[in-house]
Amino acid sequence: MTSSGHNLLDELFLIDLHCHLLPGLDDGAQNSEVTSSIILSAMTQGVGSIVCTPHCISGDPNLPGRIVRILELVSFIQDVLERAKLPLHIYPGMELLCNSHLPRTLCRGEVLTLAASRYLLIEFPFGVSCRQIDWAIGEVRQAGYSPVLAHPERYPSIWEQKDSVANWFFEGVVIQLDQDSVLGRFGRQTAHTAAWILRHGLGHVVSSDAHSLHSRAISL
Repeated sequence: MTSSGHNLLDELFLIDLHCHLLPGLDDGAQNSEVTSSIILSAMTQGVGSIVCTPHCISGDPNLPGRIVRILELVSFIQDVLERAKLPLHIYPGMELLCNSHLPRTLCRGEVLTLAASRYLLIEFPFGVSCRQIDWAIGEVRQAGYSPVLAHPERYPSIWEQKDSVANWFFEGVVIQLDQDSVLGRFGRQTAHTAAWILRHGLGHVVSSDAHSLHSRAISL
């Protein structure tokens, strides 16, 4: 109960758009016990909705099967939550690593947008250039999706070219920051870039990008 007498479970309002919650799919939750712990931690912090975004790679020949597995796990966990009468809702998505195979992946429709919206969460290798990000954004748009750029503050190329974030923002790209970047847990350069983005009003979303209870836990 809260001090006002209301049950905390009636006050779940935060939405986490980037979370590695699903068990055994990537470097996030390794089993169902970790998944359960992340869920309970999220609820105690007022999170009412989570989009599950396991890592996926453009051009992966196993991507269609991986998408099926993501949908199956989300459906199963949501059913468990409903049977337990827990007011948390989870939705499918992916964090798509962009590479030269991106156009083919988009053409085949081998993507999961965030909660069945038109928004697609994209990421890159940390050595990516701003020009490569520009290219991928264009490909995503041409395929009919709206790009959500995951944690741009963590890319060294953007540390040197912060104005690129402003260009993408005003072009309609959704800018998603990681909570640990904002909290200074990913180093000085990343924290400085995250602060710059927020100070200039260029960030749309801060998400947990949580992977477990101990490494990159939800701190929203």
